[in-house]
Amino acid sequence: MNILFIGPYRQSDAWGKTSRGFIKTLLSLEDFSVTARPIFMSDQQSGSVDADILRCESNKKDRYDVLIQHMLPNFMVYDSRFEQVIGITSFETANCSAWDNNLNLLDKIFVTTVAEKNGLSANLKSKTYNIGAAKDKADSSVDKTFSPFTFYSIGGGLESRSGIKDSLSAYCTEFNINDNVKFVLQANDTQKATNLIQQVYSDLGLYSSDYYPEIHIVNDPEGLHENCNCFVDCSYSLGFGYENLAALSAGSTSIVLKNSGKDEYINKENGFTVESFEEMVVCPDRPMTGIFTAKETYFKPIISSIKKQMRDCFSNKIDYLAKSRKCKELALSISHEARASKIKEILCS
Repeated sequence: MNILFIGPYRQSDAWGKTSRGFIKTLLSLEDFSVTARPIFMSDQQSGSVDADILRCESNKKDRYDVLIQHMLPNFMVYDSRFEQVIGITSFETANCSAWDNNLNLLDKIFVTTVAEKNGLSANLKSKTYNIGAAKDKADSSVDKTFSPFTFYSIGGGLESRSGIKDSLSAYCTEFNINDNVKFVLQANDTQKATNLIQQVYSDLGLYSSDYYPEIHIVNDPEGLHENCNCFVDCSYSLGFGYENLAALSAGSTSIVLKNSGKDEYINKENGFTVESFEEMVVCPDRPMTGIFTAKETYFKPIISSIKKQMRDCFSNKIDYLAKSRKCKELALSISHEARASKIKEILCS
């Protein structure tokens, strides 16, 4: 079977990393030939693409059986020259109908979590498949140390839906300067992160700034999963992304929201889950028009529940180490081969 894959695999961002992962999964399929062609949805181009993916770019077939498009749905098209036209994407909110016209044209839709599938329009669910996540084999790593115990978040642009303010509010009310604890916040804009932290202090009104627990801002996320203890991802978005996988692989326990799709991987055996509630989307910094509107819903965290999970994670180091080892075990099972098996069954059904 000949597959033509189109996606942003030459980008250096999360979209690019995820897209390269899909190609590696497809390359795990026996008796399948994969041709790759790039699409660019940002100017963040990667200078490092694996040789096996580059070889896919040199492939050219007279005929393709399957077209797989990994991109935003508004870019997806149907082409009758293919026996199957498939879209791979992520849905951060439920009840988003803005892209239904494009998605209705496709034969199949692939998503990473059941939560994303459940959030789709009723007429799309029957042709939507949860193929799960996949990652390269986890590197061996030593047990984590605790001096100080370090929570961390990948904040990026600090969008309102990132849940960073909720996480910081929980951290600053659960701990104080006397606790052997630190929160490392990755943010693209240091000044914006500083302003957000000061806003949290002001909103809480507990102490002067000097008495709140330590918060350290970094721009580069490199090494955080390996060198910190607990990945805090209380974002309102559905799905299970690249950073969640990287945390598992490094043995970092995670704090995630129930009902977000992340809890399909993270549970009490290997991490911590926060109580959440479904709420209509209010997003003043939506990435584009037509999505993240009040017609949609997402799940928001209960801050007191974040506090409890942070305290439980911090207080019991033996339990933490057991969960950390479970993370590594799970990361080993989330393989390209396992996901390829699911895809092959779907394609051949």
